[in-house]
Amino acid sequence: MDRKHIFSKIGGLAITLGGGVAMAFGPDTFPDLAPIATYGGIALVVFGIILSFIFFAKTSEKSAREVIPMGDSYHNSGVNYGIVGPVNNYGPQKLTFDQNIASEILKLMPNKKTVILKTIGGRSDQDVGNQYHEFLVSNGFEVQRSILGGLNPPPDNKISFGESENSYTITIAPST
Repeated sequence: MDRKHIFSKIGGLAITLGGGVAMAFGPDTFPDLAPIATYGGIALVVFGIILSFIFFAKTSEKSAREVIPMGDSYHNSGVNYGIVGPVNNYGPQKLTFDQNIASEILKLMPNKKTVILKTIGGRSDQDVGNQYHEFLVSNGFEVQRSILGGLNPPPDNKISFGESENSYTITIAPST
C-alpha cells in the first residue's frame, strides 16, 4: 500500500472517530446544538467510512489482471492460460467416424442380420455412434441402438465386433 492509501485509511478512521465523539459528547456539552452535533456526528461517521473504504480502496495490480492458474495439466486440452507453446495431448486419441473402418465392418457382415449397436461414452462419443448408425442403416441393416454412459470394466478396444445366430453386435467406445 502506498502513502496515499495509508493516509486515506488513517484520515477515514480519524473522521469516523471524530464523528463518534461528536455524537457521544456534543449533545451533553452543547445542549443548544444537540441536533446539529448528533446529525453532524452521523455524517462524519458515514463520510469517514466512505473515505477509507470506497473512494480510496485499492485493488492490487495483480488482481486487476487476468488470474493465471498454476501451470498446465493433463486435462488441459486447448486453453493455455497464457502459457506460450502448443498443448501436446499424449496417449490414445479419440475414435472418429472413418469410412475405411465402416467398410471393414461391412465386410464382416455378409448376411443382412439385425445389428445391435452399443455406443459407450458421453455426448461426443454418442455422436460418433450416430454416424456409424446412419452408415449401417444406409447400407440396408436394421439397427437396434443401445446408448451407454459407461461400462465397467471398460472395453479393451474402441470398436469390437461379435456375431450370433440372429444378429451382429458392434460396440463402439470412442474414448477408450
